[in-house]
Amino acid sequence: CKHVVAVALSDDPVATRLAREPVEPVKQSRAPDFASYVESLPRERLAEIVLDQCESDWILEERLDAEARAAHGDVPNIASWINRLTVVFAPWGDHVAYREVDRWAGDICDVLDGLVGLADTGHTEAVVLLTEHGHRCAGRAIHYVDDADGRLGDIEDRLMRLHLAACEASLPDPIALAHRLVDLELTSMLGGFRGAAATYRDVLGEEGVGEYRRLLIPRWESLKGLSHRWDDDRSRVEEAMIGVAIASDDPDELISVLSERKLHLSDFSAIARALFDVGRTDEAVSWGQRGLDEWGSLPTQTGQLRELLAEMLEDCGAHEQAVQVLWDGFVIGPSLTAYRSLLAHAGDDGRAWSERCIETLAARLTDADTHEGSTRSPSGPGNAAPLLQI
Repeated sequence: CKHVVAVALSDDPVATRLAREPVEPVKQSRAPDFASYVESLPRERLAEIVLDQCESDWILEERLDAEARAAHGDVPNIASWINRLTVVFAPWGDHVAYREVDRWAGDICDVLDGLVGLADTGHTEAVVLLTEHGHRCAGRAIHYVDDADGRLGDIEDRLMRLHLAACEASLPDPIALAHRLVDLELTSMLGGFRGAAATYRDVLGEEGVGEYRRLLIPRWESLKGLSHRWDDDRSRVEEAMIGVAIASDDPDELISVLSERKLHLSDFSAIARALFDVGRTDEAVSWGQRGLDEWGSLPTQTGQLRELLAEMLEDCGAHEQAVQVLWDGFVIGPSLTAYRSLLAHAGDDGRAWSERCIETLAARLTDADTHEGSTRSPSGPGNAAPLLQI
């Protein structure tokens, strides 16, 4: 059939011209007096239009309902919102297939738009509780959603931002909030609340952070010496304790927690930053250098630590050492990021350092040409430094 249609169209000069010439979309504009017309409508007619629209637009209906409740000092219908969140996150049957995920996620985003409207009308305390419920629903969805494109991560990120903003606006009771955050951090299937004490420290305040620590200490003491270091419970409590230490601006507590395991590269950065932020710069530089001593052979992973170490050295007045740290990073793993970082700290000597970078790359190219076609070295080609990492 499609071949018959193609032949028919080829004999139609109008169809042929339309197929070859792009058709500009027609933009419909409002009448010049549109705003004036709406403003002139009687109150009864406007009410009729709005109420009629609410029949098919639940977001508008909920927004107006929230505004009406706020005007009378009432709270929104929490039970109705909890039910809406539960239903919208539920599986379509037993499973949400890959081809259905976009529509499934779109329906959820519509509900989150409604929560934004609820927050805008002043019901931020309700939004705090509702986003926590939504986060738990999102965690359960891991078991039945084919999330190859990471839509759940996007939904979680939006829930987290909305939750934090609502907490900052409503300033909930710090003790009660600490209890809920600890529960979410230790039980949630998603990682949005990992290290929550640090994220929420301005909302929790000293009292809330103290309660956070009090709730965690018994579990931390029972797990740190008994569980395998990769045990999921231990990992969750450990991350929570790290968040508390950062929230408390206590580098010594952070070092104590992290010292229970073999330090990762990110641990050296966290400790150095914590020390630097409280003015213990010499110790911070020492920890940064230790991190490079242990992990410096991995150029693609040490960029942030080198940047931090350079920043701290500059603060100490050790400009040449700061530039040297970044130059070493470029030599080990040349990349555009490492090049820009080096020039940003080089100052007036930027041109000279730029030429030195070019000479280094040229020498590597020459060396590569020289060895091209030669037999493989005993150590193998995998140990050769790359020419440039983009």
